[in-house]
Parts: sequence; C-alpha cells; structure tokens
Amino acid sequence: MTILAISVDDAEASRKLAAREGIRFPLLADGDLAVSRQYVGVDDNDLAVPGIVLVRPDGTIAYRRISGDKADRPSVRDLLAEIDRAFGPPASTPAVRGGFAPTERLQLSIAAGGGAVRLDDGWRGTFAGDASALVPLGRHLLVGGGLGVGLGGPGTRGAVDGAAALRLPFYDDLAAVRVIVHGGYGVGALDGWRAGARLDLGFAATPSWAIQLRAGAAVLDVGGAEAIEAALVLEVTRLVRIR
Repeated sequence: MTILAISVDDAEASRKLAAREGIRFPLLADGDLAVSRQYVGVDDNDLAVPGIVLVRPDGTIAYRRISGDKADRPSVRDLLAEIDRAFGPPASTPAVRGGFAPTERLQLSIAAGGGAVRLDDGWRGTFAGDASALVPLGRHLLVGGGLGVGLGGPGTRGAVDGAAALRLPFYDDLAAVRVIVHGGYGVGALDGWRAGARLDLGFAATPSWAIQLRAGAAVLDVGGAEAIEAALVLEVTRLVRIR
C-alpha cells in the first residue's frame, strides 16, 4: 500500500513540513484542485475538504471519510481496521520503526512550576524548573538525566540528576503515564545528595512536540539532615527522531 498526502500547498511548503515533522511519505501539491474535487470536494474558500480515501488498485474507492474539520479524523487503530476490511490483513504486521512514533523519539524537555521545601523550621514556598533529556530503550523504558534549578524558599540552588522512567503509553501511543525515579547532587542553598520520584501524564500534540503535567517529591541530604522538596510543574518536550 502507498500512502500519499495531497494538499493545495506548494512544493516548497510541503518540503519544509516534511523536514520539520519527520514525514517520509510523499506530499503532493494539488494546485488546481483537480484531485481534491474528484475525491473529497472543495469548500467556498477554494480549499480541499479534509478527508481520507482508500483507493483500490483498479481505481475504485474502498473507503472515504469526509470531515468538516482537520482535527476530525479516525484514530490510527480505526483506520488500520478499515484498511484490513477493505484489502484484507497483511501477512505480517511489522512494528513501526525509524523513530517516527512518539514512543521512539528522544525527549528534550523544559519544565517550570512551583512547590515547597520542608526544612527544620517548616515548609517554604519555592519555584522549580529543569531541563532534561530521556532516551527510549524500548516502548516502556527510558533513561537520561537533567539539570534543575530552584528559587525562593531556602535560597537559590541547582541540581544534577540521572533518571530512569517506566512508561505506559495509551491512546494510540499519543499519550503516556510515566513514573520516573531520579537521583543526583544539589548545589547552592541545598547542598548535598538527593533522590526522588515523580509521576506525570503527557500527550504528544504533534509528532515533534508533547506536553506533560508532572508531580513529584525528592528527599535531600542537607548537611547531614534530611529535607523534602515537592513540586508540580508543566513540561514542554521536543520529540526528536532517532535512528
């Protein structure tokens, strides 16, 4: 089966889109709307109506889904089921490889939020932020590390952490729940060793970008005494295709 994407965009715009999103199937330009009129229709603004069409080798249409909005489209699972109904299931179904799926991409993240640190004299409010990288070792396991910063509360501080994440993807791999354990060393106002865990829920908005809401806590060894740091942060992630 051949996958084609057809739009009114010119060739240069399609090349930039393919490079930005890691698209490796052909993007065709339908400048005169001839193909769009035949298969999905054209709206009042001379734009192709969003649609998905499965065409048999003899040119007849096996399946057509016309939408009023680009976001109104079948899930990958539903579309694969339609392909199986129209053409029969493949002899084998190889896993999607090549770093296209969000679960196969390097994750480069920046996070910021707020929380609190508990010291001997009680809890103090604080700002928390970090930059991190996680490399997928499989569908459910990632490893990496990051640099953190904290402001307010006990004072300015930083941290260097290593991390390992267990991931449970769902919603056709566009979303995931992750449990991350991390440990490292803090400098500044909270100088000493640290270890913690966090839970987050994320969603891949595009093949290249995702967002996560994250809650976590860490135990800190500060001058031989223990402190606790807790935070709730929003994380923005760049998903980078790897081979």
